[in-house]
Amino acid sequence: MLLECKDWDKKGQYIPNIKTSKTALYDYFILIRVSPSVEDILKNNRLFFSNFIDKDNLEKIILSSDEPFSFDIPGYMTHKTLLYLIHNNYIIPQNNYLNSLNTPMDADNYYIQAGSLRNIDLLFRSLDN
Repeated sequence: MLLECKDWDKKGQYIPNIKTSKTALYDYFILIRVSPSVEDILKNNRLFFSNFIDKDNLEKIILSSDEPFSFDIPGYMTHKTLLYLIHNNYIIPQNNYLNSLNTPMDADNYYIQAGSLRNIDLLFRSLDN
């Protein structure tokens, strides 16, 4: 899970929302992985860097994918975990690589590995009470 450093202050507040009526503090962060990658679908159709895509055309392209869509939820983290990442400098710096030499980071990011996230069932149980 990656969160751009420039978007978060030292209190774990989402900076773009601090001066708005929207909340700047989030209690939970849930990682959901979707397959196929919508980014890949857009790149394959030469639309990834487009500034505008007609909604109907976008829907048609995404829904015409040969691969059926699926998802998994590796887990979640709390606001307290975000503060831990911030204060302990869990950062992948800009221009470093993620997973391979094909994926350079375009910005500094706080990170937590999917295997270190809490089991999503724990969150469901806590919200059920």
